[in-house]
Amino acid sequence: RNIAGWNDWVTRTKTRPTMALDYMSYANGWADVANPAWLLDPWKAWLAADAARTLVLSVPMLITGVAQQPGGNLWADTYFRQLAQNIHNRGMAAQTVIRFGWEMNGTWYPWGLPRRASAETEAAYQPRITASCAWFVATWRRLHGIFRAVNPAFTFDWSIASQDGTVTSSTPADPERLYPGDTYVDHLTAGKNWEAGARTPADLPEANHTERAESESKGAVQVNTLGLKDQ
Repeated sequence: RNIAGWNDWVTRTKTRPTMALDYMSYANGWADVANPAWLLDPWKAWLAADAARTLVLSVPMLITGVAQQPGGNLWADTYFRQLAQNIHNRGMAAQTVIRFGWEMNGTWYPWGLPRRASAETEAAYQPRITASCAWFVATWRRLHGIFRAVNPAFTFDWSIASQDGTVTSSTPADPERLYPGDTYVDHLTAGKNWEAGARTPADLPEANHTERAESESKGAVQVNTLGLKDQ
């Protein structure tokens, strides 16, 4: 991580960001999930410089080539326990928000919803969606318990792919079906791809997700990633 480049940008823009968002890899195997020192060590120094700083850490729930399994891939828990311990050992837990399985309502990550096969009927597809939602909720709750057992100061961000809040072929289920419950979530966020000329940032987040956040006493939903595309 190029923290020196980050600090240079901060100096040039005369800003004082107190929150950073970063992503662990889901393509480098379970050992990297357990101890991503390449990512944690640079952020450790950044957090230590100011107690008001927070790192939002995107944690993959599966790695490339591993499928969602009935019962929740319990054998992988040891890697997540090691990750929690490695963050704790660096003194980062109280300043780290864990963002498990981001954009889970999409079909592009291993922990997300299944893609519909070209000849698959709706009657065959919907049970797979239901099973995936159940897998995600159960896995989130279990991993939440693993991290909190290591350090109760960990907090958690449930972060959807916004897609205007609609159910589409690439976001084939209402995000509500993937929500693990208030006990297991501290922050609600949404990622949004915004193409120039298509809409303005004022449109984000969509009203339905803002309403959910407010109804659950978690404050207004935040947009934590905003993709821009020039036209």
